Amino acid sequence: MLHFITYLIFRTIKFFLKKLPYFLNRAFGIFLGKVSWKVLKSRRSYVIDNLRKSSLFDPNHPEEVEAIAKKVFTEAGITLTECLCLEKFTKAWKNRLSYDLKDFENAKKTAKERGLIIVAHHWGNWELLSMVLSKISPNTLAVGQTIKNPFINSWVKKMREKFFTNVSNKKDFLSQALKTLKKKGLVTILVDQNAGDHGIPISFMGRKAQSFTTHAILSIKTNAPLLLVYNQRDKNGYHTVDFSLMIYPENFSSAKDKKSAIIDMTQLCLDSLESKIKETPERWFWFHRRWKI
Repeated sequence: MLHFITYLIFRTIKFFLKKLPYFLNRAFGIFLGKVSWKVLKSRRSYVIDNLRKSSLFDPNHPEEVEAIAKKVFTEAGITLTECLCLEKFTKAWKNRLSYDLKDFENAKKTAKERGLIIVAHHWGNWELLSMVLSKISPNTLAVGQTIKNPFINSWVKKMREKFFTNVSNKKDFLSQALKTLKKKGLVTILVDQNAGDHGIPISFMGRKAQSFTTHAILSIKTNAPLLLVYNQRDKNGYHTVDFSLMIYPENFSSAKDKKSAIIDMTQLCLDSLESKIKETPERWFWFHRRWKI
């Protein structure tokens, strides 16, 4: 019953947001972020703790950490309200999304010839990336985290399936990814969460963090390159998709064994994310317990 009531509230907010022009939608997202900062004390603690554990800030200046943490909540609020309106904004987003055409055509060419693995992160509005990525190949696969609320999970899955050919759960993802890449398709993976027992410790922002290696394993096994993708949102709500960094598995052939190659590729991906976070730390989703070993 609680799940259904939550879903009704979710649908009600979504209904009203769809009626608003973008600037009011964004304003509501900012308001939601500020309220969440005040109300969600446990999440606030997660974010502050993660920021302190990173090597980005001086522990002697807690006010700097708190200022960034508040911005993280604001960015999360904007991302949430944008995602709730993706159905409405699908056509309008074409005017709010931009990317380098040369990089896009190179991605299409690579996917057609070798298959392609998109390495994505909880950066900016990661759900919005699906609108661009789905145009790279007619055969696409994305892995989606199952949401505890089955009603909201169903809505999210349907939204993702509007863009990707297939959306897999974690259990079946590896086998489906191999099939997709064998057919020279495109596979999208979010790789920046704590991997727990399924990952290996990799250096990330000054600490070892349990990290997923699925993308590196798939790349070496199928010879499909990795394409690191970021979505940068400016203060006016315009998004620029950056997919200029392509990582080729053959560049790691000098590693002493496959395990070393996997570690090196995973480290390179995390180094790229770390450099982005250093530029604008509030754009990353700091709510995960990233350094939980």
